[in-house]
Amino acid sequence: GGPIRAEVFDLAGRRQAVLLDRDLPAGEHRVAWDGRNGDGRAAPSGLYLLRLEAGAARTVRRFTLAR
Repeated sequence: GGPIRAEVFDLAGRRQAVLLDRDLPAGEHRVAWDGRNGDGRAAPSGLYLLRLEAGAARTVRRFTLAR
């Protein structure tokens, strides 16, 4: 277990949402993005990046939001 942070960015590097920022126990977990940015507005369709940090491990995944 430990601190976990999951964030969504657009391809210009602007953060769209923080999905998770807290300690979680070891194991499998899921997060979901409702497609809204930090202001509550719907993000446009397109490519986005999910950045996940868990302790010293970091990964970035690309995904498509389709409306």
